Amino acid sequence: VNNGGLDAFWYVSGFYWSITAMFSAASVMQPQNYAETVFSIVYIIFGMMFGSSLISSVAAMLVDFQMVTRDQNEKLRTLRKYLRQNGVQPSLSLKIQKQIVERI
Repeated sequence: VNNGGLDAFWYVSGFYWSITAMFSAASVMQPQNYAETVFSIVYIIFGMMFGSSLISSVAAMLVDFQMVTRDQNEKLRTLRKYLRQNGVQPSLSLKIQKQIVERI
């Protein structure tokens, strides 16, 4: 039985509903025809990809910052250990550490 594309519209509408339920919680304005439904689906998928890319970039920046900070802390720890093992006076040791922190 040929429904004039009505079955395709219902399948696409069902897909639209499932996407909006998962990613945007719901839609205030429902698409009224096949073209609007397809456009809405593409728009939601694009938004989902943009949002996930943004979150991924921020997470990568945070991990990079954490790695740099960890490396700096390890270098300062090694410096303190070296100064302590070689009997450098505490006042001179603090001055050296201040200089190193400013230059890292």
